[in-house]
Amino acid sequence: MVEEFQEVFRELVSRHPKPFFEGRQGLNPVTWHELAAHAVVLRGPQLTAADVWADRAALRAYCHTNRKQTALGARCAAGVSVRGA
Repeated sequence: MVEEFQEVFRELVSRHPKPFFEGRQGLNPVTWHELAAHAVVLRGPQLTAADVWADRAALRAYCHTNRKQTALGARCAAGVSVRGA
């Protein structure tokens, strides 16, 4: 089984030599919340939720702001039905 993981890892590295997070692109409170709650450690020590920054107040504020900045979020905020959207 370890060999299969190593093969998958090699394939991922060949397809994506640089991780998406390099240069802090895409890092936001949602990213850290998901990592704290659902991370799967493939290399290195096992992490706990306390090892990863996850501030619920920052998450809530980010989502509230982001919700207002998207077309779908603006419709939700305005109380417009988004069913089928």
